Amino acid sequence: MSMLNKHLVFVNEQVGIQTRLAKKYANDQQRSELHLATRDSFINLLAAMSEADSVLDAVEPARNQVQTPVLTLQPDELEGLPPELLADLSEGALPDKADAALLQVLADRGGIASLDQIIAGLFKRTGELVKRNTLTSKLYRMAQKGVLFPVPDKKGVYSVRRLSDEDVRRIFGTEQQDTQQTLV
Repeated sequence: MSMLNKHLVFVNEQVGIQTRLAKKYANDQQRSELHLATRDSFINLLAAMSEADSVLDAVEPARNQVQTPVLTLQPDELEGLPPELLADLSEGALPDKADAALLQVLADRGGIASLDQIIAGLFKRTGELVKRNTLTSKLYRMAQKGVLFPVPDKKGVYSVRRLSDEDVRRIFGTEQQDTQQTLV
């Protein structure tokens, strides 16, 4: 949540106040119109601040979040390396081909995918049938290494980056409903 969020409530309150004042002075047309014009300005400000808040929310988690370092090499880091160098790398630092395909499926889906989406994506990418239990175990091991992350409060959903509860609410829409109730 960006610092603008607390000000959105204030601006929304001002919209209500200006509306009430316009009604109060309905018999004084000039004064009523001034309050309605001020209300409209606050409504425009509220829309602009809401949009800016959304942009800030999208940027802030990435800037403020400390990522767990991934200690295995990514497949694209290995491309073009000579065989003698590859032979010298430790086995634990090398991703296996199944891990690389799995990460590519997640990347193709925008970085977040459900277990079912991963199973279907792996079949399309590799042509292999992957058992659900086997894949669940592999995802668990990859999560323990910090290569991917389970999405909080979403069973069987994984992400290429760690998501906070706030990120999950924003991505899956529960926060949007709360914000719409705040706006007039």
